Amino acid sequence: MVKKRITYASPLDALLAIAKRLGKYENKYGIDTEEFFYDYNQGKTSDDEDFIEWAGYYKHYLGLRREITEQRYFISQANHRTSPLRSAR
Repeated sequence: MVKKRITYASPLDALLAIAKRLGKYENKYGIDTEEFFYDYNQGKTSDDEDFIEWAGYYKHYLGLRREITEQRYFISQANHRTSPLRSAR
């Protein structure tokens, strides 16, 4: 199977696209991604190509979500330090 690389404008765009893909797997197999991933990590699923891809998409999803959360945290910290209200105290 040939994989193609898709480029997104932002991590948020990528996160949304991957969330859609995860939803397709959830609908196809009738199980939510978190539950599937738990079973996958416990060795309770087969080595079916769909399951391997699904787990890979979820790992990517988790990484992007962490990246976005960290970016938002650092931005909020920077804004807090440079807030005019903070310097007026």
